[in-house]
Amino acid sequence: MDAIDVTGLMTKILLLALFHWVLVLVALNDLVSRPLVLGRRRGVWALVVVFFLYFGSLLYMLLGRRFETAPALRREPRRYF
Repeated sequence: MDAIDVTGLMTKILLLALFHWVLVLVALNDLVSRPLVLGRRRGVWALVVVFFLYFGSLLYMLLGRRFETAPALRREPRRYF
């Protein structure tokens, strides 16, 4: 039986954990700054992002965000009359 490389295994686990928490922080920052989210339930999305490892953050980034133009950038319809 081969010996397990504990140092290499711990390094991989720590890198995956670091990646997860960076992804969580990016998703939560986006969640707070975005005017609209899917379902209009920010609290539910925050729980999904934090508690569903990797999948919650990725799910929010793929489905939860609504792409809306800012109100200042919207054009008013032209009125000719």
